[in-house]
Amino acid sequence: MSSDGTNVRRLTDAFDVRGAASWSRDGKWVAVAANDGTGTYVYKVPVNGGSPVRLTDTASHNPLWSVSYLTSTPYRFAPDGNALIFLKEGVFVGGARHFYMTDLNTGQERQLTNLETGFVTRSFDLMPGGKIVFDRLREFRPRLD
Repeated sequence: MSSDGTNVRRLTDAFDVRGAASWSRDGKWVAVAANDGTGTYVYKVPVNGGSPVRLTDTASHNPLWSVSYLTSTPYRFAPDGNALIFLKEGVFVGGARHFYMTDLNTGQERQLTNLETGFVTRSFDLMPGGKIVFDRLREFRPRLD
């Protein structure tokens, strides 16, 4: 998905993803915990098409390609180490939580995304090259009339 929420592309319909994804360093795979109907296991999913590959035989959650990334951590260091990407705590513009970047050399902060309202972002990861991949949950409020 682009930073403005357009160009959404599904990688697979093979299972129900549980939690955040983690990108491989080469950008060719995404590791996810997913329920395939028999349990929740870790899979690697090819980004450019193809079948997912199950990596575990026991129930597993929160896959990470690198020990330097902590799951559900609301920030990531940019691949070059010169910036910090984060979800700004407590800042909701029109009901959406946005990504920001702080340049670690200058201390300059800037907003990176302008996401539409009605979604919640809990966690994210960075792809090689610095692109952000994140989860978006849609709020559902049933009508009571």
